Amino acid sequence: MGEELSKIMADLEVAKKCKHALEDMHHDAIEAATNLECPVVE
Repeated sequence: MGEELSKIMADLEVAKKCKHALEDMHHDAIEAATNLECPVVE
């Protein structure tokens, strides 16, 4: 059980990093679209 929990916790950390990266890319994309005067749909 301890080994499984360690794997789950490691996977959780990876998922959190991916989520933050996606949020950053989303923010950058909205900013770029706004700068190009493109319509932004959220």
